[in-house]
Amino acid sequence: MSVTRSAAFFGVATICGHASQLIWLAAGSRAMSAATFGEVLAAQALYAVLQIVVDVGPSAVGARLAARGEITPAKRAQLIAMRIGLAAFVAPVALVLGALHISGSLEATVPFALALFFFACLNVWEPYGTGDARPWATYMFTRSAAPALVAVGYLAAGARFPAPLAGTVECAVLLMLLVVLSRLNPPDLRLAMRSHRGPWGSVVAAGAPSVIAQASVASGTLILSGARSPAAAGVFAACVRLMSGLNALNGIVATALYPRLASGGRDRTQDEPVVTAALRLIALVAVTATAVCVLLGEPIAGAFLGDDGRTSVDALILTAATVAALGNAVMFIYQLTAGGHERDMLAPCAAGAAITIILGLGATAAVDPRVDLVATALLIGMLVNMTALGLRLRRRLPYVARSVTAGMAVAVATAALAALSLISQARIPVGIVLLVVAAVIAKQLAPAVRLMRTGI
Repeated sequence: MSVTRSAAFFGVATICGHASQLIWLAAGSRAMSAATFGEVLAAQALYAVLQIVVDVGPSAVGARLAARGEITPAKRAQLIAMRIGLAAFVAPVALVLGALHISGSLEATVPFALALFFFACLNVWEPYGTGDARPWATYMFTRSAAPALVAVGYLAAGARFPAPLAGTVECAVLLMLLVVLSRLNPPDLRLAMRSHRGPWGSVVAAGAPSVIAQASVASGTLILSGARSPAAAGVFAACVRLMSGLNALNGIVATALYPRLASGGRDRTQDEPVVTAALRLIALVAVTATAVCVLLGEPIAGAFLGDDGRTSVDALILTAATVAALGNAVMFIYQLTAGGHERDMLAPCAAGAAITIILGLGATAAVDPRVDLVATALLIGMLVNMTALGLRLRRRLPYVARSVTAGMAVAVATAALAALSLISQARIPVGIVLLVVAAVIAKQLAPAVRLMRTGI
């Protein structure tokens, strides 16, 4: 499958999945009390972190092996065994955090802990590595659409959505996909259970940066939940969910491009047009989203956060501005991982996560829990993470240095304008400036896309 066709599959799945996320937030916030909604979103936030622990390292290594035609039954079994082992390691962590009400509540967390084992057995990374995006894209869409449909049903029936149901729906989705999509079969599973070794060095190096980055994204929700503020945790988690959906849009090209970047055996400078187009797309999405949130923050917060108060709107604006830094960081991580430079990513991601968590803890300890201050911590941490990753990528791949620098500059400018918009009198002028910047980026994107298409 070509990069263009792969991107098309990921694009459709991402757009439909993000639309489902909006429906889930709108329906879920009305089908649950504010406290229960916060508990469920906190449990989902922890699940997202633990999924990455289980998935990213083995999948990155496995997809790279598949892209190079080096996957064998023994290597496949090793990777499956590693995923199951990681699930067994992190599932008890989820239960402990649920019992402590850090991930919402135990009843909301238990089904997600079980879902980790089903997810570990799902092999969509191998077809992805060979260029077939359909299995992964199907999971991306189905996991978002299913809870949205269930929440709409409960809302229409006037019933209360129970806290354990979201995780139960995730288990059902994974079981269905294991039957329909996965290439895992009983002989593979038996071989995996007998497998004792695996490429742990590469898996840890490839997975740790993404685990750390996702942990920093989820930290605000978990900190607010642990501070016994489930309603505030729900508002922040909804902001992050909107941000993550936008970041998924940004990651379409990067995700589709990874098998090509990882395949080796050709001139890497041919990838420069794709990288340029991807970074400009990230900038366009981020700047436009920030402008919309600046100008229409109150109705958006009322529709999807369940709260249109000042601090909630400010948190929405700041998390929208984080899309640029997060999107750039994800693009940089894909490029470094595909080139085998996993160890270059650990220190930048760790520094960004540490800043996010320390500032988030400080914000909740010094004052009453406020989602806008926690959102500020996330924005600052992501800017640090992006900058450190970008500098390392410039050194490793000099041919993309110009595009990387431009992308980082847009992210910093977007964050500064978002902060300025928190002054009430400045909101409309800042929103207009952001729309003008988005129009300029859109004009520059068209020729970049044409160059990209000639390069893939």
